[in-house]
Parts: sequence; structure tokens; C-alpha cells
Amino acid sequence: MIISWILVTGVAASLAVTTWALASYYLSNGSALALSDEYRVSSKSFFDYLLHLPKSGVAGVMAIGVAALMLTPYIRALASLIYFIAKRDIKYILITAFVFTILTVSLLTS
Repeated sequence: MIISWILVTGVAASLAVTTWALASYYLSNGSALALSDEYRVSSKSFFDYLLHLPKSGVAGVMAIGVAALMLTPYIRALASLIYFIAKRDIKYILITAFVFTILTVSLLTS
């Protein structure tokens, strides 16, 4: 139940924050689309990006929404791993640890 709650909450929070950011952008800029460097995402890894999120403005809010969406499966995998460790289910511990490792490596090298 907790793992399902993590998924629903993460996606809903991301949707709410991203929708708010898009509405704010539309209200301040109209329908014109600005492709400036202010909205560019560039970092060594996802975790490095999290440490240097834009601090203000619509770009910062949008970055938080996207980061929340990307962290949702990561947190879900971590919660699953903790659950299977508590249940002492070796088969699912190994499978979930493998998935969690793949997610971690992909977020470290993206």
C-alpha cells in the first residue's frame, strides 16, 4: 500500500507543480515560447542537477516538477527494497537491488 501511495503521490505532486509552472509561464509570457538558456537543463548527473536547481522563477518551479517525476520510481524502488529486506525475501531483495542499482547508475551518469 505504501509503495502504491508513493507512486500516486509522486506523480500527482509532479503534475500539480508542473501545471502550476506552465500556467505561470503562460500568464507572464503569453503563448510565445522562449527557448533561452534559462530553461536549459545541463549537469553532470541527475543528483548534481538536484543540488543546483534553479532557485527562482518559473524555470525553478518547472525543474522541481520534473525532478519530482524522475525521483518517484527511484523512491519507489528504495521503498520496495526496504520492504523486501524487512520480509527477508532473498529472491525479491536481489531483483529489487538490481533495479535500484540500475536506477542509481542511470541517475549518476545521465
